[in-house]
Amino acid sequence: MRHLLFFVYPRAGSCWRVHFDRLAQYRNAWDGLAVVVAAFDKTTDRGKDLSEAALKIGAELVMVENDSVLGEAAHFKGALDLFKGQSGSIFYAHGKGVTHTWYLENAVAWADGMYLLNLREPRMIDRILQQYKAVGAFRKIGWHGNAPWHFSGSFFWVDLTSALVANTDASKLDRYGTEGFPGRAVPLEKSFCLTPEEHPWTNLYQ
Repeated sequence: MRHLLFFVYPRAGSCWRVHFDRLAQYRNAWDGLAVVVAAFDKTTDRGKDLSEAALKIGAELVMVENDSVLGEAAHFKGALDLFKGQSGSIFYAHGKGVTHTWYLENAVAWADGMYLLNLREPRMIDRILQQYKAVGAFRKIGWHGNAPWHFSGSFFWVDLTSALVANTDASKLDRYGTEGFPGRAVPLEKSFCLTPEEHPWTNLYQ
């Protein structure tokens, strides 16, 4: 089974709806449990629009209070716990670009590339995960998010068993803890990168 966990901070006037359009485009990429975690505060949209967006991708909507310090990382462990008892793999992504009024076009283009690479060929992902335990694009080696490697941009697939085992340790939490999560759940040699690693990936917002 392929599952979906999506985090969104639906800031009013931002690009958050674009992400649901993209997820709907690749709706056949998951056939298991789908969860959208939406963080709210006084600047965010909520209500009918958000419920309809989650419904469009067949996901359960979970509302949480936004943590301005830790961001998505504050809610990652609790959200992943919702998948206990499930098997297979899980795809994680977030609403990239919702706080970037600068470089917005580039942030959305970066997200589009990650949706395409991760979701266009789900059966290919299945085959890769028969040998590896984590799959994503733009892999970077180096300490980040309390991990020795990560997929820059925080879009990734992880073997669900590996993810749930790693999720028992909440002691390594910082703002980039979700981006670093695959690197804490899976050793580097058990990860697979969908993009050429010889490319000098720098700041992909620009």
